[in-house]
Amino acid sequence: MEKYFEILKKMPLFYDIEERDMASLLKCLSAHTNDYKKDQVIFREGDMVDKIGIVLKGMVRLSRIDYFGNNNIVASVAKGQTFAEVMVCAGIEEISVTAEASQMSTIMFIDFGKILTTCSNNCLFHQKIIRNMIRNLAAKNLI
Repeated sequence: MEKYFEILKKMPLFYDIEERDMASLLKCLSAHTNDYKKDQVIFREGDMVDKIGIVLKGMVRLSRIDYFGNNNIVASVAKGQTFAEVMVCAGIEEISVTAEASQMSTIMFIDFGKILTTCSNNCLFHQKIIRNMIRNLAAKNLI
């Protein structure tokens, strides 16, 4: 995971979190990575999703199928950006978009519930990521 610290440090979600705390934080959040080939589906519209995605390499395309069956791209998520957090935070049980790798991609997944629930150690960096997540969600809401 250390090879991705440079990317993570630049993200608003990890603002003000020291690099020395990053490994502990990611372990606390049950972070894991998966690699996806171009056009491989990460999740489909209607799937149950409880983790947020972070693009570490490549790009992710979010799309929806409209009433007429047309597949419409609603967003492209680049390296260093997050996806699915708004829907997961809102408690939407079935995700309303399909996420696909638009090129060879590496995605980090973080258990959203573990972001909002502080661990028994009550770590300062955990409090910071909660604050950063709220700011991130508010910024996306404004857009």
